[in-house]
Amino acid sequence: GPFYWKHPEFNEDRLKAIETTYLNARAAGDKNVAFIDGGKMFPADTWGDCTTDCLHPNDLGFMYMRNAIEPVVKFMLNK
Repeated sequence: GPFYWKHPEFNEDRLKAIETTYLNARAAGDKNVAFIDGGKMFPADTWGDCTTDCLHPNDLGFMYMRNAIEPVVKFMLNK
Protein backbone atom coordinates (compact mmCIF):
# COMPACT_ATOMS: atom_id res chain seq x y z
CA GLY A 1 0.00 0.00 0.00
CA PRO A 2 0.94 3.62 0.06
CA PHE A 3 3.81 4.81 2.17
CA TYR A 4 3.79 6.21 5.67
CA TRP A 5 4.79 9.82 5.07
CA LYS A 6 5.95 10.47 8.62
CA HIS A 7 8.53 7.67 8.65
CA PRO A 8 10.73 7.81 5.52
CA GLU A 9 13.27 5.36 7.00
CA PHE A 10 10.46 2.81 7.48
CA ASN A 11 9.33 3.40 3.91
CA GLU A 12 12.77 2.67 2.50
CA ASP A 13 13.20 -0.53 4.53
CA ARG A 14 9.65 -1.64 3.74
CA LEU A 15 10.03 -1.01 0.01
CA LYS A 16 13.39 -2.79 -0.06
CA ALA A 17 11.93 -5.87 1.70
CA ILE A 18 8.92 -6.03 -0.62
CA GLU A 19 10.99 -5.50 -3.76
CA THR A 20 13.60 -8.07 -2.64
CA THR A 21 10.85 -10.63 -2.00
CA TYR A 22 9.45 -9.95 -5.48
CA LEU A 23 12.87 -10.21 -7.16
CA ASN A 24 13.67 -13.43 -5.28
CA ALA A 25 10.38 -14.97 -6.43
CA ARG A 26 11.05 -13.96 -10.05
CA ALA A 27 14.62 -15.30 -9.84
CA ALA A 28 13.22 -18.59 -8.53
CA GLY A 29 11.04 -18.84 -11.64
CA ASP A 30 7.73 -17.56 -10.27
CA LYS A 31 6.06 -15.71 -13.13
CA ASN A 32 2.85 -15.15 -11.16
CA VAL A 33 4.06 -12.28 -9.01
CA ALA A 34 4.01 -8.55 -9.69
CA PHE A 35 5.50 -5.52 -8.00
CA ILE A 36 3.49 -2.33 -7.55
CA ASP A 37 5.29 0.57 -5.88
CA GLY A 38 2.88 1.91 -3.28
CA GLY A 39 4.83 5.14 -3.08
CA LYS A 40 3.70 6.02 -6.57
CA MET A 41 -0.01 5.32 -6.17
CA PHE A 42 -1.01 8.83 -5.08
CA PRO A 43 0.00 11.95 -7.00
CA ALA A 44 2.62 13.74 -4.87
CA ASP A 45 0.81 17.06 -5.06
CA THR A 46 -2.49 15.62 -3.76
CA TRP A 47 -1.19 13.20 -1.09
CA GLY A 48 -3.16 14.84 1.72
CA ASP A 49 -6.34 14.76 -0.36
CA CYS A 50 -6.04 10.97 -0.79
CA THR A 51 -6.10 10.10 2.91
CA THR A 52 -8.23 10.83 5.94
CA ASP A 53 -5.21 11.33 8.21
CA CYS A 54 -2.16 11.16 5.91
CA LEU A 55 -2.18 7.38 6.42
CA HIS A 56 -5.57 5.78 5.78
CA PRO A 57 -6.95 6.15 2.23
CA ASN A 58 -10.27 7.85 1.65
CA ASP A 59 -12.47 7.37 -1.43
CA LEU A 60 -10.07 9.34 -3.63
CA GLY A 61 -7.11 7.37 -2.28
CA PHE A 62 -8.84 4.07 -2.95
CA MET A 63 -9.59 5.22 -6.50
CA TYR A 64 -5.90 5.93 -7.11
CA MET A 65 -5.00 2.58 -5.55
CA ARG A 66 -7.47 0.82 -7.84
CA ASN A 67 -6.07 2.68 -10.84
CA ALA A 68 -2.57 1.44 -9.97
CA ILE A 69 -3.55 -2.14 -9.13
CA GLU A 70 -6.28 -2.95 -11.67
CA PRO A 71 -4.14 -3.03 -14.83
CA VAL A 72 -1.59 -5.29 -13.13
CA VAL A 73 -4.29 -7.71 -11.96
CA LYS A 74 -5.89 -7.76 -15.42
CA PHE A 75 -2.51 -8.44 -17.00
CA MET A 76 -1.73 -11.23 -14.55
CA LEU A 77 -5.14 -12.86 -15.10
CA ASN A 78 -4.75 -12.78 -18.88
CA LYS A 79 -1.24 -14.25 -19.06
